[in-house]
Parts: sequence; C-alpha cells; structure tokens
Amino acid sequence: MKDSKKIDPCVGSGHFLVYAFNVLMEIYKEEGYTEREAAQKIVEKNLFGLDIDKRAAQLAYFSIIMKGRSFDRRFLSREIKPNIMDIKETNLVDEFECAGVTDNIEMNKIGNYLLNIFKDAKEYGSLIKVEKLDYEKFEEYLEECDKAEENIYNFEWKRKILPLFKNLTKQAKILASKYKVVATNPPYLNKFEGKLKKFITSEYKSYKGDLFSAFIFRNFEFLEENGYSGFMTPFVWMFIKTYEELRNYIISHKAITTLIQMEYSAFEEATVPICSFVLKNGKESSKGLYFRLSEFKGGMDVQKEKVLEALENKDCGYFYETSEENFTKIPGMPIAYWASENLIQAFEKGTLIRNIAIPRTGMTTGDNNRFLRLWHEVEIIKAKLGTKTKEEAALSGKKWFPYSKGGGYKRWHGFNEYFINWEDDGYAIKNNIKFNGKKAASVRSENSYFKKSIAWSSVTSSKFSCRFIDNGFLFDSGGSSLNGKEQNLTLLAMLNTKITQLFLNISNATINYQPGDIANIPIIFSKSIKNVDNISNENISISKFDWDTFETSWDFKVNPLVNFNSYMNEYYRSLGEIGVIADRTEYYIKNMEDAYRQYKEFTNDQFQKLKDNEEELNRIFIDIYGLQDELSPEVSDRDITIAKIFDSNKDIDQEIKGNKYVLTKKDVVKQFISYAVGSMLGRYSLDYEGLVYAGGEFDRSKYKSFIPDGDNCIPITDSKYFEDDIVTSFEEFVKVVYGEDTLEENLNFIAEALGGKGESREVIRSYFLKDFYKDHVKTYQKRPIYWLYDSGKQNGFKALIYMHRYDQYTTGKVRTGYLHKLQKYYEDRINLIEMDILSQNSPSTKKKLEDEKIKIQKQVDECRKYDELLGHIANERISIDLDDGVKVNYEKVQKDRDGKVLKILSKI
Repeated sequence: MKDSKKIDPCVGSGHFLVYAFNVLMEIYKEEGYTEREAAQKIVEKNLFGLDIDKRAAQLAYFSIIMKGRSFDRRFLSREIKPNIMDIKETNLVDEFECAGVTDNIEMNKIGNYLLNIFKDAKEYGSLIKVEKLDYEKFEEYLEECDKAEENIYNFEWKRKILPLFKNLTKQAKILASKYKVVATNPPYLNKFEGKLKKFITSEYKSYKGDLFSAFIFRNFEFLEENGYSGFMTPFVWMFIKTYEELRNYIISHKAITTLIQMEYSAFEEATVPICSFVLKNGKESSKGLYFRLSEFKGGMDVQKEKVLEALENKDCGYFYETSEENFTKIPGMPIAYWASENLIQAFEKGTLIRNIAIPRTGMTTGDNNRFLRLWHEVEIIKAKLGTKTKEEAALSGKKWFPYSKGGGYKRWHGFNEYFINWEDDGYAIKNNIKFNGKKAASVRSENSYFKKSIAWSSVTSSKFSCRFIDNGFLFDSGGSSLNGKEQNLTLLAMLNTKITQLFLNISNATINYQPGDIANIPIIFSKSIKNVDNISNENISISKFDWDTFETSWDFKVNPLVNFNSYMNEYYRSLGEIGVIADRTEYYIKNMEDAYRQYKEFTNDQFQKLKDNEEELNRIFIDIYGLQDELSPEVSDRDITIAKIFDSNKDIDQEIKGNKYVLTKKDVVKQFISYAVGSMLGRYSLDYEGLVYAGGEFDRSKYKSFIPDGDNCIPITDSKYFEDDIVTSFEEFVKVVYGEDTLEENLNFIAEALGGKGESREVIRSYFLKDFYKDHVKTYQKRPIYWLYDSGKQNGFKALIYMHRYDQYTTGKVRTGYLHKLQKYYEDRINLIEMDILSQNSPSTKKKLEDEKIKIQKQVDECRKYDELLGHIANERISIDLDDGVKVNYEKVQKDRDGKVLKILSKI
C-alpha cells in the first residue's frame, strides 16, 4: 500500500484527501498495521496535493494533520509533514546560480530548468508539465549549498533563493510523479485572458474549451498505466461540440468506468449542472456503469441515496451499462449512455438531416437597435412582405423586410415580429464599421435569404420547437434556419415530434440548439410517411390562423368579437389555401357573449385538432424508429403552442398550467377593447379588414361605420368631462358593432369579464384609467403604438394618441384642445361642489363632497404643473421619423430645447 499514491492537483480544502485517508486507514488496518503506523504511512507515502491558492493549501494541510492526530496523539510532535503545498513561482527570481556556492554544472541545469518552468506558475498551477529529472540528487545538492559558509555575497541567496528552490524541487517531484489515483474537482473557467490564454492554447489546444477539460487530459499524465482519475465537473463535456476532441481521445484511448450525471442543481457549491466520473488510463473490456439522476431533485444526500439504491436494484430505471463503442456510432460521439439499441441503430439506418437539407446560422447585425424594429413601429408602406429573391427585394425600393429572430418555444408558425433594414441589399448593415475599422455585422448564409425554410430559436428555456417560414424573411443568428429541397414539410413534422427531442438530448445537454445539432439528427424515410405532409400542412395552417387572430400579427384581419362571421370566413379561406374545402356555416350572433362563446368553442376545437395531429405524428415516427418502449405519442396540453380559452383563471386545468398561450375571457375582452381603441384612433376600420393606417397619407374615406377621432387624441378621465372621452367613444363603438338594443348587456358582459366593482361603465372607465396602458405596453413589448400623455399619480390628465398619426403640432393640440378644457371643467366642478356644500345639511353628504373637492383640487394642481411642461414641449414643435422606432421617438418628443426629458408621457 505504501506505493499506492493518490493526488489531488486542485486540492482546495482537502475534501478528497480526507476521504481517501479514511479509506486507506481501513485498508492498512486489514493488512495488520496499527492506526499509528498507518496514519504516518498515509500522510508521508500515499497522499499528495497541490493548489495555486495558499490559503486553500494550508486548510488541506491542516485537515490532514488533524486527521493523523485523531489516530496518533503524538503525531504533531513527531513532525510528520503532509505532501501538500501551494504552487510556488519564480517570477521574482532572475537566476538560480550563486557565485561560490552553486558550482555543479549538471545540477545547475536542473536549477535553471525549475527557474524557467515555474515562471507564472500561480497562473497555470498543476497544468504545468514537468520533466522527470534527478530531483533526489538535486535536493542533496541544495543541502550541500546550504552548508556553504555564509558571507555578504551569498547571504541574500541563502535566505530567499535557496528555500524557494527547496520548495520548487518538492513541487517538481510531485508534478513529475506517477500516481495510482488522481481525484479532483478542477476549476471551471472557459474565458481566458493574457498569459493563461496563451498557455492553454499552446499546451492544451485540443482541450481548451474549459480549464476543467484541460485538467481531464492533464490528469492522464499524472497516472500510472491503468490508473484511475476521478472528477467532479460540469457535464457539458459529455455532449457539446466544444469538447468533441476530448471525448474522442477518451473513447479511443482510455475508458469511462463509472459516471454519475446528477440533478441540475444537486451540487449547491457549483453554479452549473455537474457529473462525477472515473476514467481509466487504459482501455477496458467491461462495460461502463452509468447513473442518470437528473430527475431526482434535492441535494447531494438524495443523489447518494439514489446511487446506493441503483447498486442494489439495477432495474431501477436510471442505471445503465453500456460500451463506449456505441458512442462512436453517433455523430460527435456524445456520452449518450442511456441511448437504446434502436436509437443508436437510427444513426446507421437513417439519413442525417445535413445530407438532405442545410441548417444555417443567420445574421448578426452588429447593432440591433439601429437595424431592427418590431414590425408595428415603422411606416408599413416602407415594408415589403413575401419577397422571393434578393433581386426582387432590391428592385422593390423598400426599406423594411421580415426578420426571423428566435423567440422561444413555438411550433409550426409564429414569432413573425421583426423587420430589418435591408434597403439597397443591406448596404447600411454591410458597411457599418466599428471604431477599430472592422465591419460590425456578420452577414451569413445570404444565399438562403427570402427562401422558404424551417426556423427554430437557438436559445429556449423549454423544449425544442420549430416553425415554417414563408418566402420573404431574412434570419438572425438566434433564429437559425433549415433549407430543404422537397422534404420541408416532412422535416418540419419530424422535428416537432418527441423523436427530435430524444436525439437532441443526446447531442446537446444545454438549451442552446445550434445548426450542427440539427444537422446530425437521423431521419428515416418510410412508406408510412405518406400522410405526414398533409398533417404538417394542416398544423401550419391552424397555427398561422391562431397567430393572425391577434393584432400583433401583420396578417391580422379582424377581431373575432367584432365580426365572428368575417373571422370564420378568413378561416375557410385559410383551409382553401391548403386544399381543404369545408362546409361554411353562418353564425347568428346576437351579442358579445354569443360571439365569445362561438370563438371559445372554435378556438378550443382548433387546440384539440392540433393536439390530435401532433400525437398522430408522434405515433407515426415512434413506429418508424421502433421506439415504442421509450416514447409515448401523448402530448401534454402544456406543450401545444396555440390559444386555448377558459372563462377564468380558476377554470384553467392543471395539465395546461404553464402554457403561455392560454387565454381567459378577460384576455379576450381586452383584445376587443384594444381593437376598439385602434378603431377610435384610425389604425383599424369596421369597413375594411386588417391594418388600415400605419403611416403615410391618412384616408378618411375608409371610415364610414365608425369615425375615428379627428384630432388623434382621446382623453381618459375619471368622470365624463368630454363628449368624446374614451368611455363614450368605446360605448359608441360597441353600439355600432352590436346595435343599440344589446348595448347594456354587452357593456355588462365586458365589465363582468374585466372584474371590479360598480356599474358597468364605472368598471370600464376604471380599466381605461388604471390598466389599459399597462396592458398595451406589455402586448407591444414596450414599444407601444398608442402613447399616453399623463400628468401623474393624481390622474389629473390622461390622453391617448396614435404614434403613426403624430405630427409636430400634436402636443400643442393635446394641450390647448384637451388639457386646458379639462382644467376649466375642474374649476367649474369645484365651484359647483362648494355651492352644494353650503346647501347641504347631511354631514355624510357634506364629507363626501369635501373629499371630492380635495381630490379635484389635487388634480388641478397637477394639471397646472403639467401644463407648464407641455407648453415647453409644444413650443418646440418636435417632428419624428417612424423609422427611428418607438424607443428613440418616445424620448425625443419629451425633450426640451436643452435636451432634458420632461416626462410628459407615461413611463414604459
């Protein structure tokens, strides 16, 4: 046992060595040694440790000393010293030799070698590779040097240099030795700078993904042949491309004997998910043992318990035995120890996606704030949709084009939210130069722009999903795409099944899905694929129609509560586009509740149809791949990415909670209200479908049934002071849509959905006053198209305007046409209240009137201050350019001539 050496090259506070001490003690006792004898041998012969941190090494040293003391009371007095030390460096030493002392040329060569090899050693630690020289003889040489007579010439050398080189020699012996076992928790660092970056690139080029990966390779050099190294590291090395060469080296030349993949946050001291594993410095004929504990939440005690359970019961479901040869059958050689035989065979039977389609990473603009806009921010007449070629885009003369930019978890269709400035074939982007003279943008995959494709979000907090992208789009590095030839629909179908997630779990343990991950998925073509394209096409249609139901889609046509029959006509038209002819139904809609009920029923039917289709696709591909024992076709409601409607939050069932596409009656009514406000401001018209005005010439002839506000200003007040305030205008809108006969029941329905106390108009007024703008800002992702002039917390003055109708006179009109009038209304109301107070005998009524007067007086004071601010801004007559986007313009219209933002608009 005395020859069985163990080292922790990143010893820290010595946890591994303390545990090893306990194990060795039992072994020595079994061999007949006394505890006292064993303790000395363990400390002097068996355990070694190094660390760049002096404090950590001291703690480890102390821990082992105390461990020895627990078995031998005279341990300290016998001056037994652990082989644990902090790494020393020679940065402050210019030379080893000292005249008159170091007179052995051969030994001086070793001294000079140590001087050079340990330069910056605190940076590199035990990653330094040290030659095996005659350090024993060099130690004797240093002792001889120490005996030299001290004088003024060697005094400094003997006091400082000589002790350092004694430590360096011990350090070199430890680093050059071979060990039976290496066990460590190496540092995790993947961004290097300066000397460390140069060193890692030079010495560990193939393993430079992280410090821990360099240590995995380095530790093999510490080991005797067939020795073992144990680690605790992040588990990303098992999967991602960065560590492919490391995996190749281990699988080709070494062996994984045991690996435990822990639950994501099991090791509380680390901020990353980790695994612990043992590697053999040589090949192994027997299969490796693997424990997959990712589903067992809890700390290390839970993980330990589950490992012990698996050792007792190997059929537990999370214990695996597999040969490393299986890893070589999978592109990139991920350590996919749980992969079944059928799953591995898919790589042999199938065709990798990269052979039939081209996964690509998209553009990096270099300045998204300058070149990207949410589509609703810009003047729509400057945008071009559906472009098929770059030549067509250039000839169009348009500035803004659709841009696919990630977005998150969404299947089949959606996240069509951004425009990119691609005017003149992207001239501004391509010629945007950084301060260092280099181009800021990376315009990748340009030959794939404007083509139909399959897109996915590279980074997502959920499962993998992809969606169909029609002609006309450019795409972002965060929204990668896949261009197939004839199999687009089949690929889309397969990629949205459980099969894909299974393969991605093999090739990528992170939530960052790169083109290479998709390229290496095998697809098996079979006769049973025949109906897949039809299902895929229907799923795109269902999802697109759902996406276009909301006004945040540029293909939005009509709100279903405004005209349900028109809404359904759009649906029948969408079916016709995929070759489906359906019997049309004319719906009798008496009131809003009828419309809501029909819309809810239709939406939930669509949800179920999409779910059924996705389960059918799962069933088809599970059968094709022979994975019936591993996957079931069922899809959770939580994973369906279109709307499903519930009457209230309490009605939402458990299975769908967490699905961000769930709607309630309240959400549906709010969408109706938003459409109504858009109609009041001229964005929409009851006489035309879809977007009617978003910049350009305002054509009043398009509004017959309901006339938008002529001043582009709708006041929001806590009482009815204006004939055209927002509640009055909203009431008129509801009346036009549903008729006067059902007005009250419709207002009651709206108020009940919104919640709140009081008569329906009071509830609706309260919503406009307190919550509408917050909802609008959220819906439009903090880039609102309706802007709220807001005097402050007292709600003295609020008014909405439509950004696309804004001009240099808008603030002046708001001030003189509405604020000044409201101030006069307040003053008149105060006078009336004062007269009422004088004529009142009832104390409670008088108190009520006095409270109202106080409230209005606060609003008067607030409006007076606000009037001063508006006056400063109105006099500036500020113009805006819609191309600059909301963020720039929202601030611009609030700046005075000195550049100070006066905060005349509500905060977003």
